[in-house]
Amino acid sequence: MKRLILLAGFPGVGKSYISKILESKIRGSYYFDSDKFAKEKSMKNVQYDVLSDKQIKRLRTESQRQKIIKIKQLFHKKNIIILDTCFDIPEARKMYYAIKSPSRDIIVLEVICSEKTIKKRILRMAHSPRNPGTPASRWLTYKKMKKNWKPVKWKNHFIINSDKGLGNQINAFIKKFTLL
Repeated sequence: MKRLILLAGFPGVGKSYISKILESKIRGSYYFDSDKFAKEKSMKNVQYDVLSDKQIKRLRTESQRQKIIKIKQLFHKKNIIILDTCFDIPEARKMYYAIKSPSRDIIVLEVICSEKTIKKRILRMAHSPRNPGTPASRWLTYKKMKKNWKPVKWKNHFIINSDKGLGNQINAFIKKFTLL
């Protein structure tokens, strides 16, 4: 059985950090760095500050579509793919859920933490291709995402709170889905 472990949540909750931990713990897994892919391929040279929210959503949805194409290609070589993505756009969620088949499963690992922690993390992030914009613009992006967030409704759904110790939570996740 091929598996996509999709880490979902707001910017700053720790999706990428937890993805790297999972890759080190789950034998044969592959961490597909969503941000790196977007910056190098699908969202290269996009200037968010001059686009409308509708244009940004359309670009982000197309970026997700391109990631899915790449993930399907990776499934020819890898059995377990770990992907970190915000997962806030309903149309993109539907595209990811459509990956499920008799030979492929989707596990949604939602990463949460307090707004206080998110704000602290977002404001201390240095500008980089992984973290575009100013801390203030990243905080505004988080607020927009939070306003439009819909609860994850998926059979294989697990929540990790990154405000708390990660070790036991990650081990419980791995055990629940028999990923070793």
